[in-house]
Amino acid sequence: MKQCPVCQSTYPDEQRYCGQDGNGLVDFVPLDPLIGVVVGGSYRLRKQLGSGGFGTVYMATHERLPMMVAVKLLNASRTLDPSMVSRFRLEVEAEALLTHPNIVRVLDHGQDPTAGFYIVMEHLNGRDLAKLLDAKQQLGVLEIFSLVDQAASGLEAAHKAGIVHRDVKCENLFLVDDRTRPEGFFLKLLDFGLARLMHNAVTPHGQTLRAVAHRSTAQRTFGSPATMAPEVASAGAIDHRADIYSLGAVVFELLTGTILFETKTLEEMLHRIVHMAPTAPSAVPGGEWVPPALDEVVGPNRAHHLHLRPGTWFTH
Repeated sequence: MKQCPVCQSTYPDEQRYCGQDGNGLVDFVPLDPLIGVVVGGSYRLRKQLGSGGFGTVYMATHERLPMMVAVKLLNASRTLDPSMVSRFRLEVEAEALLTHPNIVRVLDHGQDPTAGFYIVMEHLNGRDLAKLLDAKQQLGVLEIFSLVDQAASGLEAAHKAGIVHRDVKCENLFLVDDRTRPEGFFLKLLDFGLARLMHNAVTPHGQTLRAVAHRSTAQRTFGSPATMAPEVASAGAIDHRADIYSLGAVVFELLTGTILFETKTLEEMLHRIVHMAPTAPSAVPGGEWVPPALDEVVGPNRAHHLHLRPGTWFTH
């Protein structure tokens, strides 16, 4: 097997030049033993795109069709934990149920004898919002409006289908490069591995997903504390409003450059989330420029919840 030294794409031994950028190919020496493996009989893993404690995502090509996909594998250590396998299957069920343009599309799934449990999704060119912020890049107000509008549209579709995402955060908001749009991106909502079904739902293929399918017994340990709603932090009853709070927390960070509650320990952060009202964006150092109208849209209400006022971006 040959590999492009620039883009890392792999090719058969007989190919001499990269089909992506024209560079001369070199002998391929895989650092990841799964690179080059064909998953599910159709998807050859080409390059690792990212990994975490739960799963690893690869760029892959279809063996018979001229298409590129993303393949998410459940980490081998997680396959021994039934709750992790249930989470992985729930992600398939939730994302397959949702066919909204602002939600990543699931194409296939299964269990491979070599690679284990896998999900095949559309391949996206761009980067998630967290990487953009890590690069110290800022979005303008109109770009933030577009981002929230698109994220809210995807969440609204999920909520109407009876699905609560439960992990809305910068890492799960992917900005697909799209120069035909004024803001330069099209948003995709990722990772429904922590989703919860509020009521039974029927997939496009007629399969019934039971509301008990969330299968999470230790929900307090799941999710990102920086955007976690109070009812999630306190392991309380959860519905679509938890996602609204989390998206509001993302917008707060975009407006101010800081998360809702900066603390030294996780325990202190969870305590503040549950018991303290967030500060209005304009009152935070770095957010002085935020006009009162935005304070009204993103800010604490009388119930001490961050909110996005109904009738602005949400229709809840």
